[in-house]
Amino acid sequence: YHYHPNTAPFICIRLIQRLGISNPSPGHIEACADAFRTGTYSSGGQIFGSGDYGSLEAVTAAITLEPEATSAVLDADPGYGRIREPFLQPIQVLRSLEAELVPLEHHFELWELFDRLDQEPHRFKTVFSHFLPEYIPDVGPTIVPGYVSPESMVVNMPSIIAQLNGLMSLVRYGISDCFVDDGMSLGFGTYPGNGNCLDDGSMQRASAFFSYIPEATTTAGLVQELNTLLCAGRLSQASQDKIVDAYDSYSPAYDEAGAKLRFAYQLVMSTPEFHTSTTVKEDTTKSRPGPSISSSDAGINDYKALIFLFLSGGVDSFSMLPPHTCEGDLYEKYVDIRGGYCVC
Repeated sequence: YHYHPNTAPFICIRLIQRLGISNPSPGHIEACADAFRTGTYSSGGQIFGSGDYGSLEAVTAAITLEPEATSAVLDADPGYGRIREPFLQPIQVLRSLEAELVPLEHHFELWELFDRLDQEPHRFKTVFSHFLPEYIPDVGPTIVPGYVSPESMVVNMPSIIAQLNGLMSLVRYGISDCFVDDGMSLGFGTYPGNGNCLDDGSMQRASAFFSYIPEATTTAGLVQELNTLLCAGRLSQASQDKIVDAYDSYSPAYDEAGAKLRFAYQLVMSTPEFHTSTTVKEDTTKSRPGPSISSSDAGINDYKALIFLFLSGGVDSFSMLPPHTCEGDLYEKYVDIRGGYCVC
């Protein structure tokens, strides 16, 4: 099957999706497939690959150097790019903001990510990995054009909240178990065996913390710097302006420089641009249409709603649609069989 005609495009689609584009164009797939079959790819006067069938050097070059992958114009296409995988977000900030081990620590561990983000290295819900490459969300603007969004399979309200809690904990306490709510740790770390939980930049209980020192000397410059590091420069001007205003108006009671920097980290990590690899378009709709009753017809209630009960396998199908007006004695048999549990 290695030389089957479908092998090259199949592998290319999967690799392109994992390397940044959920909906690659036919041209991008074809260029990658040709590189897979021929073992070479040419770009900028340089040839990549060994010339052997299936050369990953050639395939990687085709995926990353093809004009579709490098064109800034395509960032405006809502079908371009992808949602970033939950696990990759803490990994990115740890790398970009230069995570550093505290003294006496030899390594750090991101703890119980599967229970919080539905994703963890070497741990999958099924043999088909974390998500399906052809998954199309059942809500949102991707439905009409049929865009796939594989990562959306593991993105839901609990995982979004857990992701933000974990990221905020990384900023405020480092990799630790300090961010706690109702006795449950919300951070990505575990107890290192010593230290206190203080939100003052001391990182006493952390196994690692952000050591990055910005070069910018102005608020706008700092936001631009973080925009490059954490959002690949995609942070909209409106978002940057909001972060600048919030940063300038924030007055911490202690460790002013450090506290304001950590505050800026949290603001950038809360933006939609941080969680995707495409340009974000603001929804200017301020309110959604819904049922309303004016004072003139307050006594009239013609609103109807469909109530959906998800019983998770416990549905009693015989009582869901009980027979009532039927030929013969079906209703009587139903009442007799169901006894006191019938819908009579």
